[in-house]
Amino acid sequence: MRFRDRKKEMAGIVIGVAAIAVFNAGALAATTGSVTISGTTSGSYSAGFTNITFTAATLGTTTSGTSTITTADTSGTNAGWNITMNATAFYDSTSATYLGTSSTTANDTLTLNAYPSLTGSGCTAPTNTGTGAVSYPVTVPQEPDTSSTAVPTAGVVMIAAASSGEGSCSGTGTFDLVIPANATPETTAYTSTLTSTIASGP
Repeated sequence: MRFRDRKKEMAGIVIGVAAIAVFNAGALAATTGSVTISGTTSGSYSAGFTNITFTAATLGTTTSGTSTITTADTSGTNAGWNITMNATAFYDSTSATYLGTSSTTANDTLTLNAYPSLTGSGCTAPTNTGTGAVSYPVTVPQEPDTSSTAVPTAGVVMIAAASSGEGSCSGTGTFDLVIPANATPETTAYTSTLTSTIASGP
């Protein structure tokens, strides 16, 4: 499958956009799917996420996938950083079908389920403490299902407190996706566009 990929840079803030391919939802089981997230570099900060493969799942359950997360902070300010995310509604463009059925909210739920542990040579391990600390699991804001409503404001999914997260760091993050029990089984993938942004300060 070919994934859409676009990049934008502005005022030292890094924005990466990629298409998420979700499994084909089946009445009893589902085939696996994947997500591609490309990192970008701007100024002193960068963040990237590798492909995610969701495991097979039944309708009304939760499927999980992991991503290798890489960050770099060469600012020398000791200010820390934050990563925000949002997503469009999961949609199968072949059959014009949404994964969820609500016009006011996303009833499929995408979350980062725990604070990723990032390490590395020359990395000051990021910490989730103090101002802006994130409670997990944290939900990625999504566009309402079956609606052309604008994608909601991005939410913070990870921080590096002041004096942490410096240098080049990497680790693994686990994402969960709750599949609605009434989702329509499809032979092609549901997709969503996930936008991630890294910026200075928690």
